[in-house]
Order: sequence, then C-alpha cells, then structure tokens
Amino acid sequence: MYVKMENGKKISVYNGKIWGANISQYAMEHKNLDYKSMIDAMTYNEFFDCGNVFNVVDDWECITGNDYDDETGEYYEIFCYYLVSARAVENLQKYTDEIVFYSEKLDLYVFGVTHWGTSWDYVLTGYEIVGE
Repeated sequence: MYVKMENGKKISVYNGKIWGANISQYAMEHKNLDYKSMIDAMTYNEFFDCGNVFNVVDDWECITGNDYDDETGEYYEIFCYYLVSARAVENLQKYTDEIVFYSEKLDLYVFGVTHWGTSWDYVLTGYEIVGE
C-alpha cells in the first residue's frame, strides 16, 4: 500500500502509517490521505504556530506551492501560519504543492494553511491511498 503524492511520487504505508504518522480512519475509508497525517509526516511533527508573523517583516517569498489563484485573480486566504524546519520544507517541496514562505531577514520558513474549522484528520488532501 502506498500514497500517490505530487508528481507521481510514492510514499509507502506500513501498519496504517506514513513515515511514522498515523493515517486517520476517515482517510483510510476514503482512500485519500488526510491533512494531519500528511503534515505530521512531512514536518516530522515539528511545526509551531507563529501567529501573524507576516506583520513582522515584508520580505516573505512563496518558495513552494502557489499562493495565487490564476482563475480568480486572487490570493488564497491563509488562516494559520506555522514555523517549519528546512528539512520539512524539503519534504513539502518534493512531495506536495503546499504553500511555504521564506523570509531572508528572519531566516525562517513558514507553512501556510488555507482551510479553517475542520479537524485536520477530516480534511482530505487529494493524495490517493493505493492498495489494500
């Protein structure tokens, strides 16, 4: 069993986990990776709420994902910002299309979450769980 990630990359599933992160029962039933297990795995469960860090400096650059919707001509609304490590950014860039920003002044990476209200283990990512 594996999860088919961005650009056809595969991550193996062992005992209902990817890279040690439990996949929710809801995700297994829907054969689609849940947001919580994806983020726990990609960031090694090392992500920290950083409030409204975007007000601190003005040099944020979107380094992975796309923070702009070409169809509507609007920026995606980001509800939460989380500090993540450089190794987490490598995973997010390699396996997903999630939005990550970088500030050279602060030398920090920030992961942007574009949904609100639903528990992350009930938000499906669109990455298919393949196999039994």
